[in-house]
Amino acid sequence: MTTAKIVFPEKGTVSYYESEEHEDTPYHKRRTDGLNSTAGMSTDELILYSIDYFHRSLEKRGEMGARTALWTNRVIKSGMAGLMLIAASILVLVFVVSKQMSDIALVTTKMDTQMAQMVTDIREMSTYVNSIGDSVSTLPIIVEEISNMERNVSEMGDYVSQVSETMTHTDQVVEQMVVNIDEMESNLSNVTLIVRGMDQSIDRVSRPFRIFNKMIP
Repeated sequence: MTTAKIVFPEKGTVSYYESEEHEDTPYHKRRTDGLNSTAGMSTDELILYSIDYFHRSLEKRGEMGARTALWTNRVIKSGMAGLMLIAASILVLVFVVSKQMSDIALVTTKMDTQMAQMVTDIREMSTYVNSIGDSVSTLPIIVEEISNMERNVSEMGDYVSQVSETMTHTDQVVEQMVVNIDEMESNLSNVTLIVRGMDQSIDRVSRPFRIFNKMIP
């Protein structure tokens, strides 16, 4: 409880009132007995009243500035958070793309290796085919010898000895033919193995493409 004294120079009176407000309460907020408006205030009271309102307006302005700064800070924080999320998304995207490019490069390297192996297998197969061709080239000799044998048989009689010699030579040729046929069978077996290896190589070559197709939607 505080006691205040108000002096009215114009009226030559002094007014005392008691108020429950603290001494630091602004003048325009204090409740006085019968003085609830500026109509009955003196010049000094109006000056004090105006100063109190001015300080109050400054306080409001400071509060508004603080609120504006708070909202500005929140907007800046939100913007920075959004930029950080965008940057993180870009980094993740770059990492994923680099990982996929590394996988593609690895698959391409494996495919090149498989293609080189396939070329080597084709060259080996060509060598075996040429060998088979060389073995088959001896067949005309065999046919010629058989023809000679038939002519010699038709001239049996005086030429029995010659036929015997020709038969011996024919046996040698047949043995050579058997050897050549065995060699041809061996070459065919090798060709079969090469063809099987080629089938496996083609399957290995196609495997990276299947993996590549699975990686790309």
